[in-house]
Amino acid sequence: MKDYTLTKKEKNDFIKKYRIKNDRIIIYLATGKRYHIPYTKESEQKVLEKMRNQVIKNDKIEKQVLFDYRLGIVLTIFFATITMTCIFPILPHFIGVLATRPLLVKFLVFINLMLTIGSIITTSDTKEILDDYRKNKLYLENEEKINNQVKDNKKVLSNVSVETKNMVDNNQENKKVFDINKMDKVSLKDLKQILENIKHNKEFDFDYKPKNRIKK
Repeated sequence: MKDYTLTKKEKNDFIKKYRIKNDRIIIYLATGKRYHIPYTKESEQKVLEKMRNQVIKNDKIEKQVLFDYRLGIVLTIFFATITMTCIFPILPHFIGVLATRPLLVKFLVFINLMLTIGSIITTSDTKEILDDYRKNKLYLENEEKINNQVKDNKKVLSNVSVETKNMVDNNQENKKVFDINKMDKVSLKDLKQILENIKHNKEFDFDYKPKNRIKK
């Protein structure tokens, strides 16, 4: 998952992901550090529970990130407008005319251009965090339903990406098809599509379970 922390202190124990290698759990923190613990099923469940709580008990992050995202859009438009106001009147001969402009004008155009680019990048990063949080929250609200349906009915994977389908096909028999750690590999679009497929199957009462065909 993305880093949802709002303070430097929170980063110290915020788990972004983990992986299992050589009978050890490698935990990746928001600080960039990682540490290893011996693998046990109980330890893995504790890590997963910690990651789940980072989403469930963190409602304030959505409001803050949404505010930052909207502010980023406003600032991007603001800086872009100032930049274009300076450039647009001289756009056909921008390079030649700008060379004759006072140094202060050149400096202001350059600064506003950099601020516009920086604001676009920051807004894009903020949007990724917001989408990731909403994806994980949506998954946890439907965790049991999604895992049960995917196991019993592969048709709920209609119109999802090949990557998500492969992840389901390659899932170990004794593991959940999806968990909060695996959500990094599933897009928000795919998750919404799976839920939409489940909803349609329920509405129309589709039955995909294999049946013995009657031989004629």
